[in-house]
Amino acid sequence: MIKMMPLMHSQECSSGIKKRKNINESLHEVINNATLVLGDKLMKASEAMMEVEVQMLKKHEKIVDELEKFGTFSETEMFNALLKITKDSESVITFWSLKEARRENWVRFMLDR
Repeated sequence: MIKMMPLMHSQECSSGIKKRKNINESLHEVINNATLVLGDKLMKASEAMMEVEVQMLKKHEKIVDELEKFGTFSETEMFNALLKITKDSESVITFWSLKEARRENWVRFMLDR
């Protein structure tokens, strides 16, 4: 014999399903908003990193002109200096952070190492 469940139990199940549905929708909305915020922050960080990279490339490009301004380096010395300075970002930053009057001495120092 099949027993019929009381109508009240059916309403409780329906209410539970609605609550779970609301919780799932709320969770979905929270995750969606968090994803949008994270995506926006990643985009901004990526743009900032690209700007830093562009600035570094510009500094690399200007090194040859700066070395030529000194007028005291042979072509071979210029190439060696260029290789040593541009091999890492720290050397490029150091080169440009020095006052113009000290750059040539620093380059000579780098060539002697």
